[in-house]
Amino acid sequence: MSKKFCIGVLSALLAALLLCAGTVFVVDPLQIYRQATWYTPLIDYATQVYTNAGIAKHYSYDSAIVGTSLTENSAPSLYDELFGGEWIKLVTSGGTAHNHAILMDVAFRTREMKRIVYGLDIYSFIAEKDETAQYVPMYLYDDNPFNDVYYLLNKDILFDRLYETYQYNAEGLTYLTRDSMYYWGGNYEFSEAEVLKGVNPTAGAPDQWDISIYDRQMNDNLEYNLLPFIEQHPETEFLIYFPPYSVMEYVLMRQKGHLDFVLNMKDLITERLLPYENVKLYDFQTRADWVLDLNNYKDTTHHSPEINDAIAYALAADEGRVHDIYDVYEHDEQIYDWVDIVSEGGRP
Repeated sequence: MSKKFCIGVLSALLAALLLCAGTVFVVDPLQIYRQATWYTPLIDYATQVYTNAGIAKHYSYDSAIVGTSLTENSAPSLYDELFGGEWIKLVTSGGTAHNHAILMDVAFRTREMKRIVYGLDIYSFIAEKDETAQYVPMYLYDDNPFNDVYYLLNKDILFDRLYETYQYNAEGLTYLTRDSMYYWGGNYEFSEAEVLKGVNPTAGAPDQWDISIYDRQMNDNLEYNLLPFIEQHPETEFLIYFPPYSVMEYVLMRQKGHLDFVLNMKDLITERLLPYENVKLYDFQTRADWVLDLNNYKDTTHHSPEINDAIAYALAADEGRVHDIYDVYEHDEQIYDWVDIVSEGGRP
């Protein structure tokens, strides 16, 4: 094999790699280098942990809504109106506390944040402190340009994502707004019948799990994934709320043996957060007009977009504010009372 032939093959291979990498860089379907302006980006659940990187880095915002799927139907435009500033959703379906920390890290690293609204789902704090709900491509979230090769020469991006983006735009779809990003509210029926599918409210309950079973994980997540942002950014206001599950979720918690430890974790988290001057804590878990009306839910936990809007209005009006630990103790007792009533065949 001649030297000239080898050089020609290597040159052709290098040219092909540069063409592939250049195409991905120019189109940039995940918006890793810039926010898309000349095409509509395809932002969907299948690649949420990938597209979140570009959104967190390049969209214009100074405030963010952070949380699990319970926050995905939130409308940043409503928060713009109620609080001022420019809002974005930095959300991860089924996310752990570490998922949320990864996104907040990008936000605080790249801009000055005015506010964070954080939907604190207790179950997000029982994972290990460095555990994520799914694989997260951290090379997309860092500032190292050299590991971008995993994006620029990714065959799935080249052969799947670019084509999907082309198809998406060929359909003439309108630009994806900040409000519709990851929105799933129109895909489900919200009704009592849906909530009660497979639920036996009067089923017996086993002994409850040890209330301290996840204390270590909870404290690790606070120390590693939430408190550092609060402590290092006293200029940022954190509006943290416990989301309103339906009353049937608490019934199921007791039937699974979870209710005592979940409410105890909420108490302990409350005690840790209340001393911070830049934190406002809210508990919507006994908001009766929300949690007792099962028509607000598609299952025992996921509420309708109308409740997401109602949460925004409540936060703006400072409703549901927790001023001391006894507020949460009272809410816990209310939850236990409701669960007793439902378990005996009644309706609160």
